[in-house]
Amino acid sequence: MSSPDNDAIDAAGWNSQDESDLLAVLGPRLVGIPVNQIPHVRKTLGDRTFSEWQHDVDSEREAQRRRRQFRLITNPADHRQAA
Repeated sequence: MSSPDNDAIDAAGWNSQDESDLLAVLGPRLVGIPVNQIPHVRKTLGDRTFSEWQHDVDSEREAQRRRRQFRLITNPADHRQAA
């Protein structure tokens, strides 16, 4: 899925939020948000959509949390003697 630009939003029969963020709240009913073409953000996203990138980041954070949670000390007595 490609990132929507104003042409894609119009072609889908939606209205662009480009003019004002208030359109998403005040109407019309179908409002699309065009992608921002910020170079360093586009580089980070690569070919992924924002939701795919967010899923990747969330998965990595969860994996890190699990690794920290299950860090085991193999022999606690050895660690007390070293201290």
